[in-house]
Amino acid sequence: AVFLEVSTLCGQLKSNFAIYPNPSFSDFKIERKNQDEFIQQVELVDQSGNIIKKYSVPEKSQTFTISLRDFRPGSYYVRIFNGVSWEVKPISLR
Repeated sequence: AVFLEVSTLCGQLKSNFAIYPNPSFSDFKIERKNQDEFIQQVELVDQSGNIIKKYSVPEKSQTFTISLRDFRPGSYYVRIFNGVSWEVKPISLR
């Protein structure tokens, strides 16, 4: 029963941010979908869960671009903080 409740709850969560292009060869753009959300903090996380880069974000940003030119190709996660909660998005660097 618990599994069904959790999967139902997860199905109702909506994403407040878009990341594109994904996959990319170097740069990813993060854009807010909701007018009430702002990008306040961005972190790049590797497959092991280690934070490998923290990005400074200008106040009340609607979009933000991260460059992964110096990173190896592979799968990463981008953590986006809106001032209240974190959203995690997978990205693929080619």
